[in-house]
Amino acid sequence: MDTTNAISKFLTRCRVECGMAENTLKAYKSDLTRLFAFLGEVAPAQVTARQISEFIAQGDDAASTVKRRLACYRQFFRFHGNDAAAQVEVPKQGLRLPKPLSAEVLRQMIDATEDIGERLVLELLYSCGLRASEIGTATIRGTMVHVLGKGAKERMVPAPEFVREWLPRAVSRPHRSTVYDIVQRAAARVGVTAHPHQLRHSFATHLLQNGCPINAISAMMGHESLCTTAGYMALDVRAKRECIEKYHPRS
Repeated sequence: MDTTNAISKFLTRCRVECGMAENTLKAYKSDLTRLFAFLGEVAPAQVTARQISEFIAQGDDAASTVKRRLACYRQFFRFHGNDAAAQVEVPKQGLRLPKPLSAEVLRQMIDATEDIGERLVLELLYSCGLRASEIGTATIRGTMVHVLGKGAKERMVPAPEFVREWLPRAVSRPHRSTVYDIVQRAAARVGVTAHPHQLRHSFATHLLQNGCPINAISAMMGHESLCTTAGYMALDVRAKRECIEKYHPRS
């Protein structure tokens, strides 16, 4: 079996049996294509842990990227009867805290956006905590936004009045790259820089800072584990420490 066919069979299994999202499948295809461009035409069953390690070592990717690729390689080679990737050590990954925008900056970004469609995108990202890739799946059900998240998993998030009014009227939904452009333009209007996921980070961080239970935040964001949401707790701890150091007489 050639590598192109081997990759195709694996991705079909991921789509049909595992229900993986299209963005994940695209990332897996890219990861596997890059690996075999390095390895050459070699049967998946014959690839060794050393070869995979050599491929990873020749790059300068972040630990999070390497971790994601290894997760893909482990599933791929196991699918083809080879446990070589399982022998490759996963790099240690330090805590990467999100960088939220302030509530005031976000208010300015949204208020300064006159185009209804663009404002709707900003509201879905910040007021509902959606991923850019999820906006196209969002629909209104009563007072809630229904969304299809990663792995085709459904969730419901409370919708503010603006979203309830205008989402049902939306004729089309922007592509992921268009969402990025919308956020950049809105940020530029108030003199800052931002990206879509930063608005989602801000949604979670501001809820936590105002006392929202972490399990509720996790459910609204569609996290599979509370461990993912725990990063926002670390951010909140840092913010509190900065307040102590700045204002407490015995800091």
